[in-house]
Amino acid sequence: MVDCKENVNPEEADEGKPKKQRGGEREDRVDREQQDEEANGVEAPLGKSEEALGLPDTKTFLSTVEEEGYADVKRLLGEGADPNISDEEPSPEMIKMLVEAGADVKAVNKLGWSPLHVAARREEPSPEIIKMLVEVGVDIKAVDEGWSALHVAARREEPSPEIIKMLMEVGVDITAADEEGWPALFYASSGEEPSVEIIKALMEAGADVKAIDEWGGSAVYCMAEGQGLEIIKILLMAGAHVNTTDHHRQTAVHLTAGRNEPFPEVVKALAEGGMGMEAVDMDGRSALHVAARRNVPSAETNIKALVEVGMGIEAQTKV
Repeated sequence: MVDCKENVNPEEADEGKPKKQRGGEREDRVDREQQDEEANGVEAPLGKSEEALGLPDTKTFLSTVEEEGYADVKRLLGEGADPNISDEEPSPEMIKMLVEAGADVKAVNKLGWSPLHVAARREEPSPEIIKMLVEVGVDIKAVDEGWSALHVAARREEPSPEIIKMLMEVGVDITAADEEGWPALFYASSGEEPSVEIIKALMEAGADVKAIDEWGGSAVYCMAEGQGLEIIKILLMAGAHVNTTDHHRQTAVHLTAGRNEPFPEVVKALAEGGMGMEAVDMDGRSALHVAARRNVPSAETNIKALVEVGMGIEAQTKV
C-alpha cells in the first residue's frame, strides 16, 4: 500500500540516507496486532484468555462455538464459560447471546481497540456484525490514538465499501482525525488502489476534502503518489487543497515526479486544478529536478509532461 505519511526527500532516497517517516508508530501497532493474531490464533478484544474457560484444549470460547455450532453456545454458557472470550468469526446471533450472558461491550484489547475496531479489520468484514455491535452498546466514539473504527476500515489493503457505509450509517464520526491529523478520507485516498466508490461515499457523508494534516498534507497530496487519476479529479472538483506543502516544502507535484510510472495525465490534472508549477522545496528543487534524477524508462515522458504544463527550467538547487 502506498503511504504518503512516509515522506522522503528525493536526494536522501537516492543517496541511501535515512528516511523521514510519518505514521511509523501506527504502522508498528497494526503490525503487532497482526503478529499477535498469527501467533495466538485470534485476539480476544472482549476479555480474558481461554485459560479462564477451563476447557480441555487451547481453543478460545468462540473458536469452539464456531466449530461446534450455535446450540453449544447455550451449553457452554450454562457450564460457566466466560462470555467475554471472543473470536475473529462471530455471528450477530452469537454476539447478542454473549452480551445477554454478560460480555463487556465497553472492553478494549491490549492495543486499545474496541470490538468495533476489531470487527472493521476482520478478514471478511460483516455489515451485520457492525450493526449488531452498535445495537448492543459498543461505543461508536471509541478511538485509539485518534483512530476510529472508520480509520481501521479505510486503512485496509482492500477496503470494503459496505463496511465504510455501515460505519457511517451507525454514526462513526467521518471528520475525526488521528494524532497526525489524518481523517479516514486520507487513508482511503492513500491506498494502492483507492476506491472511487468509497471516496465518493465519504464525501457525500460530509468528509472534509479541505482537511490538512499536521505535516501540511492534503487528500490530493496523498493521491499524488498513487494511481487514482479519477479520484484526484474528483477531489479537485470538490475544492480540495492542491498547493499545500509538507515539512520539506514539497508539493503534490514533487511527489508525483518521484514516481517510476509515467504520469503525464496526473500532472495535467494537477495543473488544471491550480497547482503552482514554480514551487521549490527547502533545498531549491522543483519537481523537474526530482523527475530528472529518476533513472527509469518513463523519465523522458515525465520530464516532457512537466515542461508542457509550464514548469520552468531555471530553478537551481541550494546544494
